[in-house]
Amino acid sequence: MKALIYSVLMCACLCMCANFIVNTTAPTSKFNHFWEECVGSGHAVLALREDYRKHLKLAKDELGFKYVRFHGLFDDDMSTVHRPGDFSKYKYSFFNIDSIFDYLLSIDMKPLIELSFMPEALASGNATVMHYKGNITPPKDHNAWADLIIAFATHLLERYGNQVLDWPFEVWNEPNLENTFWTGTQQEYFYFYAVTARALKSVNSKLKVGGPATAGSGWIPEFLKYTRDNSVPVDFVSTHEYPTDTPPDERNQLEKITKKTREAVGNLPLYYTEWNCGLVEYGQGDVFYQDSSYAAPCIISNLARVSQYVDIFSYWTFSDIFEEQGMPASPHHGAFGMMTKYGTRKAAWNAFILLHKAGNQRIKVSGQDDTVDLLATVNDKNEVMMFLSNYDVLHKDVPDKAVTVTIIGARPSTSNKVKLTRIDANHASTYEHWVRIGKPEYPTREQLAELGEASKLTDETLNVIKIENGFKFDVKVPAYGVAAIQYSKEN
Repeated sequence: MKALIYSVLMCACLCMCANFIVNTTAPTSKFNHFWEECVGSGHAVLALREDYRKHLKLAKDELGFKYVRFHGLFDDDMSTVHRPGDFSKYKYSFFNIDSIFDYLLSIDMKPLIELSFMPEALASGNATVMHYKGNITPPKDHNAWADLIIAFATHLLERYGNQVLDWPFEVWNEPNLENTFWTGTQQEYFYFYAVTARALKSVNSKLKVGGPATAGSGWIPEFLKYTRDNSVPVDFVSTHEYPTDTPPDERNQLEKITKKTREAVGNLPLYYTEWNCGLVEYGQGDVFYQDSSYAAPCIISNLARVSQYVDIFSYWTFSDIFEEQGMPASPHHGAFGMMTKYGTRKAAWNAFILLHKAGNQRIKVSGQDDTVDLLATVNDKNEVMMFLSNYDVLHKDVPDKAVTVTIIGARPSTSNKVKLTRIDANHASTYEHWVRIGKPEYPTREQLAELGEASKLTDETLNVIKIENGFKFDVKVPAYGVAAIQYSKEN
């Protein structure tokens, strides 16, 4: 009786309960793992580091990512282009690039090649961006830039063969952010894109090139008009979007924007080569976006919403081995990685672990709630995965929710039980545990081990109730939490 009274009181405190129906007998729809096509990372030279490589291999093995994208492939710290002494001819060295690409192939990954930034020897100015000072000016001589692109593409084909034809070449990064990543105008970028695309195609017409790689889904109609009007090749459209890009923030903001972008792009492949749960300046005290449990429902809810509109949705980034504003001391400082620089998995990483287990068919779900979403999938082994995410954009009130899920159709093959895995402030989220132990700036080995344990996903069993045409269960999903339910259907 006490348990029943407590349950009723809890439901009253939660303001409302969410109810969903999952119909496993209805036709399913295709659910590609489009988010696994690519993941973002720090600038290119970091890919020469041992810890970066270790983290990337884990991202491949545990999360299933296929491609990786980074800035600064042509930055001077990569020693790609130089002009020694008084020599008039530029010298190229692709040694460091080869080292990175060789490693990617050794772990069964591939590069999504962002062609940036401008080597100092080719640059028209000295404006730079980020801690690592990538040059963001157009080339002073577009023919010299074209020569570099031709030499680079020729080298890749000679070294790696026809597999390079499956490596997308993306021209620059966020040129619409004036004087942040590009000092030229829109028309100067479009001309720069045309020079680059034609140079690549002159080496092999089957090389894949695209852009405009803009922030906030910008410039796309203008870019496509320019390429049509000037017969410039474009094999895919790429852009970026963050849920904090366009106020006011809404839960379905990314869905609305990607749908609009898909309508503009038509049948061309649409690559969102950057997204995450929101941008925040380092050192501002608000590390809630990427580090805390907030990221897990944000990721799952948004990926479920945009799935029908995009071909790639690349999370920025897989690791805090990352230097846009330098590399701060603390393991949690608001950086974008889903893993700390010490190698501790954040809630975001764990969300992608669960998503990697999702089936490739989506099951029809009925029901709607202000903060809770339900994604249901099934694989070819009749394993059902359901993802409950309790999420809203930052700074909005999100209550804990009591959720009832009714499944129509096949029951679990095991006796009245399903597997439950949680991510929330008290489960599989290292940030909150780091706060609880006093926010150590330089964790000891013992503290790192403790944080590693706190970050682990653990399974529990959830009792279900049989009903005439299936079963149902009740589960509490805390604010900014995920409850993943898995079971094998009865034959």
